[in-house]
Amino acid sequence: MLVSRVAPLSPGSALDVACGDGTNPLWLAAHGWRVTGVDWSRVGLARARASADAARLAVDWVEADLHRWSPPVGAFDLVTIVYLHLPAAERRPIYAAAARAVAPGGRLLVVGHDRTNLAE
Repeated sequence: MLVSRVAPLSPGSALDVACGDGTNPLWLAAHGWRVTGVDWSRVGLARARASADAARLAVDWVEADLHRWSPPVGAFDLVTIVYLHLPAAERRPIYAAAARAVAPGGRLLVVGHDRTNLAE
């Protein structure tokens, strides 16, 4: 989903919230974006750093509790959240912080599962 939505855009600054092992930040960096990836998993970020080093890609990795961390307001041309698996009440403030981080004219991409995925 990220590739189909982002590939047509001109690269700029990007923030990937809940980046896990860095798949999306690495793709973005490989395609010219200046990327920050944030996650609370030390293990995931270690894997992300290793992959970035191996591919010689520059990504700013941030380890932070997403419930307490706030990105800079209006700082990113693209902010992505892909499959953040939290209860809705916990997701809302994280989504709101991510939306505030989008620069004027920028984009917010949120990808998640439909509720029917639980049963179908």
